[in-house]
Amino acid sequence: MYRKIKNRKQIYEHVILRTRIYRIFSRRIAGIGSHTQYRPTQTLFFYLRELQKWNRHINLSGSDDDCFIIQHHFLDSLSCVLAPVIPPQSRILDIGTGAGFPGIPLKLYHPDLHVTLLDAVEKKIMFLRHLCRSLGLERTECLAVRLPSSADSKTSQSLPDRLTSNRFDVIVSRAVGTVPLLIDLACPFLAPDGHIVLQRGKQGRQESEEQQKLFERAGLHMVSLIDIPLSFLEHPRYLLILRRV
Repeated sequence: MYRKIKNRKQIYEHVILRTRIYRIFSRRIAGIGSHTQYRPTQTLFFYLRELQKWNRHINLSGSDDDCFIIQHHFLDSLSCVLAPVIPPQSRILDIGTGAGFPGIPLKLYHPDLHVTLLDAVEKKIMFLRHLCRSLGLERTECLAVRLPSSADSKTSQSLPDRLTSNRFDVIVSRAVGTVPLLIDLACPFLAPDGHIVLQRGKQGRQESEEQQKLFERAGLHMVSLIDIPLSFLEHPRYLLILRRV
């Protein structure tokens, strides 16, 4: 699966890391919801360390600090489980996934999901392919693609057949771009009765109120706006859930 720990120093550092992460998760994950039973595993530790290692050469995270990554990336991504629209074996498309957020934490939480991770930056997709291969994640695909918006006069590159031939049950995106842009990018790939789950920041409530007419024009119904109870983050977080009608 991944490289084994070989010497005493590595074993000691590994135990310290496991203890630190477990404590952070134990304190923080309960804030997401009582039904969220995810616990840190060896897989998550490996993800953290590989992200930090690659982050020295590629901009994957705003900080290398363990606590920052766990709280601002891992736990924030896991808040998507509050959206009651991700059934088992769903086909998930993560637009603008970056270092794999929220797609990979969702995959670790629900291993039976079929997840496609999409990002325009080839180096980030290289990291994700390495990570998925090292972790043995099945039914997970990483694509370096820039999706065209409807305003584009032409597509800068042809889209892979496996992307255009599929329709996804759930499309997720985490604080990437504006709500109108994300809807424009997502709708061509959304299945009938499919859902769009957008993780939004402090403007989430205002955005949802201002875009009602846009939702109607796009053939979308706003299912709910969920206030994410992550008190350790400095700004409010919301899940905007839309359904194709």
